[in-house]
Amino acid sequence: MLACATDCPVLPVHISGIRGVGRTLSALILSGQPEIRFGSLLHCKERDQQQLLGQIADYLNGVTTNSGIS
Repeated sequence: MLACATDCPVLPVHISGIRGVGRTLSALILSGQPEIRFGSLLHCKERDQQQLLGQIADYLNGVTTNSGIS
């Protein structure tokens, strides 16, 4: 993972409410209610790569099943 190799923190972000994803014309015509949620910074020094990926997955799963930030 590039973040671990460069010793950079990872900021989990979840974007929802975008309509017409993957479509050119629909994306311009349809209005959505975009929402951006941020998690807390994750540092590679404190965990190994698998733990980091697991934490990112847990965050994204929590965001998609719950209404708040985990």
